[in-house]
Amino acid sequence: MRRALLLSALMLAIPASAQAERTLMDRIAAVVDDELILISEVDERIEAIFPGELSQVSDPVAREAERIELRNGALDQLIAEKLIRQAVVEDQILITAEEVTQQIQQIAKENSMSVDELKGALLGQGTSMPEFRRDMKEQMEYQRFLGMEIYGRVSVGEDQIRSVYEQRKASASTAKLMRLQQLRVPVTAGSGPDQEMPEVPEVPIDVVLAALAGGQDFDEVARIYSNLPGVTESGSAMLPLDPSQLREPFRSAIADLELDQVSEPSKVGDSFWLFKLVGYESEPFPQFDEVKAALANELRQAEVERQLERWVERRRLRTHLEIKL
Repeated sequence: MRRALLLSALMLAIPASAQAERTLMDRIAAVVDDELILISEVDERIEAIFPGELSQVSDPVAREAERIELRNGALDQLIAEKLIRQAVVEDQILITAEEVTQQIQQIAKENSMSVDELKGALLGQGTSMPEFRRDMKEQMEYQRFLGMEIYGRVSVGEDQIRSVYEQRKASASTAKLMRLQQLRVPVTAGSGPDQEMPEVPEVPIDVVLAALAGGQDFDEVARIYSNLPGVTESGSAMLPLDPSQLREPFRSAIADLELDQVSEPSKVGDSFWLFKLVGYESEPFPQFDEVKAALANELRQAEVERQLERWVERRRLRTHLEIKL
């Protein structure tokens, strides 16, 4: 369900003076300790994640039910972001101006640009360098928070990996498997523990889409921009899979793909995801040792998301939270 927690990158905060002014003309959706979440913020988040979704529902009753579900999901997401931001402050997570500068220099380098050229590209998209630096600092703080609070709880054993492998191998004998390439464009910047989550430049999704539209090879684009573990060494190919194994919105994103077609970007959590259909599986399923590393990385990422959801649930229980929506 869309109400399920959608944990995303920390969004640019509204300055206190601006939020106070908006509150006079706005309704309050929730109170998180002494911080407010406004109805307008909830609606803006819905439009950012599901643009035009409600306009596609013609039946008034169904549209109202959809609106309530979307609002509840967006509000959950905004509450989670408030709680994470509070933890960043409590844990005294600090990113220096020098660290931000180094990250921006790395982004420029990975895109074969000078910092001045990157600044010009950002301005062309309506983002100033001070805004970009502020956003980058918050994203880096978020990644450090994950390292302190979440990554240490993540463990994936060989029995779990083998169980998933056997399930997929069994389904391969009865289902037509798709061969896909995947590309995960991070909204956040930074790296995970033991370099399992590689550091990559944070770039607007439009830059990636433009590269693909311009004819750049999908695998090459993935090696530059994707932060999926192992993509630099082994490329963007996924294991052959039954589409039913994918959760939404991924299942819908690939449902009508034609051969060599790239999906529309799916925004989930802290990333945009793209998929390319490269064929259908007709060869024997790969041996366990051939896919063990890729499966481990996939399960590890899923466990990170689960642990983050649990952290938010625990944090909500000890937070003064009033839902007014």
